[in-house]
Amino acid sequence: MSVGVVKDKKATYPVEYFPQIMRNAIESVVRDVQAPPELVGTAILGIASLALQGLKKIRYPDGRVRPLSLYLTVIADSGERKTAVYNVVGQPVFAFEKACRKKHEMLIVDYNAELQSWKVQEQSILKSIRKKTEKGVSIESENERLKLHYRIKPKSPVLPKMIYNDTTPEALQSGLYNNIPSASLMSDEAGVFFKGRAKSNLGFLNQLWDGSSFDVERKTGSFTVDDCMFTILLMIQTDEFEKYVKKQGDYAVGSGFFSRFMITGVTSMQGRRDTKTVQNAGGDSLRLFHEKIEEALSSFEEMCNSGTVTHDYYTLSEQAQTALSEYQKKAEDAIIQHKDKSPLFEGMFSKFSENLIRVAALFEYFDGDNSGVISSKNVVNASKIVIFYYSYLLTSGGLRSETVDQNADLLYAWLVSRKDNYYSYTTHINKMEIRRKGPYKLRNKIKLNAALEFLEQEGKVGIQKLRNNNGTMGETIVINR
Repeated sequence: MSVGVVKDKKATYPVEYFPQIMRNAIESVVRDVQAPPELVGTAILGIASLALQGLKKIRYPDGRVRPLSLYLTVIADSGERKTAVYNVVGQPVFAFEKACRKKHEMLIVDYNAELQSWKVQEQSILKSIRKKTEKGVSIESENERLKLHYRIKPKSPVLPKMIYNDTTPEALQSGLYNNIPSASLMSDEAGVFFKGRAKSNLGFLNQLWDGSSFDVERKTGSFTVDDCMFTILLMIQTDEFEKYVKKQGDYAVGSGFFSRFMITGVTSMQGRRDTKTVQNAGGDSLRLFHEKIEEALSSFEEMCNSGTVTHDYYTLSEQAQTALSEYQKKAEDAIIQHKDKSPLFEGMFSKFSENLIRVAALFEYFDGDNSGVISSKNVVNASKIVIFYYSYLLTSGGLRSETVDQNADLLYAWLVSRKDNYYSYTTHINKMEIRRKGPYKLRNKIKLNAALEFLEQEGKVGIQKLRNNNGTMGETIVINR
């Protein structure tokens, strides 16, 4: 089953639930760039997450503090205008990074001058210590001078690097430590990520989503990064994504990496576009969104320059807490309903309420009254967005990996080889008999259910639910030859 298109044609992207500034920006970019709304909306969420994560966090009623960062993937083929959308929506972040690089170049010049002066003073103190040591004279005052001198050693200016693309886990860890602990992995051609080394340490990327501190132990030195905030926005073609899912999907699911993501395909606009040319894509509607992003980035820069990283906290109103509790209950019900269909779903729904409240926090920034309190309205609206992304994964079968195809082939070969007796082949078989006597690797309930679901969709088997003599429900597999 392909994972690169929206399966349910009735499931249109829920633009109407975004705050007005975000909604108008999405609609204007969709109109002017003529790109799919799923692509544009995902980019809007990703850029908002990156801009705000360094300033805001979420404080739950039980005292837990969590980031508002999102992990997002949109699957869109060549010609859907991924690059155009990425460049248009992300323009204020790109401009911010460019300006910061220029400022950093000047600050480095000043730093180098101050460092050279500091080193000269250091040598002077050390020379005095050597002379007095040779003469047997007390060096107590020089030692105090040296201690004070080391306390005022110039610090290299921090470069606010916010977007990483083609990187490695080691380079990313070093960058988050040496630059700023708020950044992202973003790409409009994310095959670079799925083929590269950045994905080789999914546990580390999971820690970043969780907002956990991480320790790095190396021969060259060790360090710890606290309060790290990280966004992922990946735009990738269907073939590239499916290749990754087939080869490494089990690991990405089993490690919990995919469980943290909001993933969607797109409703293609190719063949349905007009030929008009727009000079200022997005117009005033996009400009208002950009102004809010610029405002957040400016505040973040001021905080970085002050040398003190502090966050404001979003809390939940009582009504928002009630609404969130209701969605948490629904997510628990969904785990029970869907966990046997794919190993992805249990982890995915366990992260549902957290993804929901992170989106709600972003909505509050664009729609709220600056009170720092997330409203029930934004919780409800955010739920519509998250449900859309989760529905995509449900209708895609939980990102089946290559092993599901192989398991389905293995199971079907075993089924069609079964005989009731010497003369006739089996046409029906109880599911429990497959778990007892079938291929050993398919005696695992989740793997067997996934293989049976795949074969049912292929029309190779039918699944009948029948009541057993003891009153429980059983399943009989009808083999279509």
